Amino acid sequence: MSLNVPKNSSMRLKAVYQRIVDNFLAVVTAAISSYSLVALVRLGPAELISWLRELQLQPAHLFLAGFVPAAAATMYLMLRPRAVYLIDYACFHSSSNRPLARIPMASFVEHTKHTPTIDDRSVRFMSRLLQRSGLGEETCLPAAHNYVPTHEYCTLENARDEFELVVFSAIDDLLAKTGVAPDTIGTLVLNCSLFCPTPSLVDIIVNKYNLRSDIRSINLSGMGCRFSLSVQFR
Repeated sequence: MSLNVPKNSSMRLKAVYQRIVDNFLAVVTAAISSYSLVALVRLGPAELISWLRELQLQPAHLFLAGFVPAAAATMYLMLRPRAVYLIDYACFHSSSNRPLARIPMASFVEHTKHTPTIDDRSVRFMSRLLQRSGLGEETCLPAAHNYVPTHEYCTLENARDEFELVVFSAIDDLLAKTGVAPDTIGTLVLNCSLFCPTPSLVDIIVNKYNLRSDIRSINLSGMGCRFSLSVQFR
């Protein structure tokens, strides 16, 4: 016998389970508090006073009774996962001051065919990917894609120039929009799909904007095109 659980119900159950796991301490505390409150209500005032007299509580006991819950609540507030809010974002836009070449998708695919390390199967895969990605004919790509064979112009120097143009422009726009001072940034996370030089891209940004010497930096590279630049301010 098998149970067919609707997809929406399964997703809701997973969400509830995840919420319980993330707030396990709060759930346990709420359950114990609710049980204790119900038990005290059932005792009644007279029985409660009689029970407290029989316990012969000392001042130290009363102190611990108040201190332990307060300490537990404080630890929970300090250790619970913190919400991360998006203050603002910035995207790179090609312009006359920040030029990148407009490459039609057909030209990009045709130039890719002349790369010896890419076979026909990979070209077909890239063509399907471009069709489904939503990229239009006004998409701008690095200048190397204007030349054939393209791979001969994909040099370390050109890659670094492209990185500085795109990333520095986006960061400049973001800092201008938010008004955040570079020396107040405590964490820097950078994701780059392929380019992974030494010194790292994070080091280039830190030196460019004179960020704090104790900044927490994370450099992620080589993870494919689904990752992008992400800067967190704290």
